[in-house]
Amino acid sequence: MKDREGEKNPLEQRTLPNGVTLSFFDGSRPYAGDRCIVELRCEASIPIVEEYWDQGKSDPPPRMHRIRSLMESRLTFTLEKTRNFVPQEEKQATLDELMDQVEQHVVTYLKNPRFPSRLFAKRYDELREKCLLEERQRGFYKPEEEEDKSPPDFSFLFRNDNPSR
Repeated sequence: MKDREGEKNPLEQRTLPNGVTLSFFDGSRPYAGDRCIVELRCEASIPIVEEYWDQGKSDPPPRMHRIRSLMESRLTFTLEKTRNFVPQEEKQATLDELMDQVEQHVVTYLKNPRFPSRLFAKRYDELREKCLLEERQRGFYKPEEEEDKSPPDFSFLFRNDNPSR
């Protein structure tokens, strides 16, 4: 649903009490004959406040810098709703129905005061894992406890004081 005519300008845009900017975009397009695919994209844009970064204080500075550069200054949560093979004359009614569904079932979740910090925590963890994987692949990461590479010790099985003999 990228770079389509109806997506350049939002159908509706508003700011929720928790600072989330909510935008609705129409990504509908013709399908066959008088039928169309009705697509609604809902974007919740969240500014990242400095206090969210406190959770990453345990990470080394290079990793923290990398995570900051990947995350930029805003988070975006995107939801897409689609209906296929809709008659052209029912397009607007279907679009309105999809918007009502989002209003009833998703906006309540997005309005929660803890939603922005929870989304940040989730994205931070995802990016942290990505950075850790990159570090391991480049050989920068050394696990704190190296696993013992020696073979297991079964000598107790062959002692004379073994009760199982």
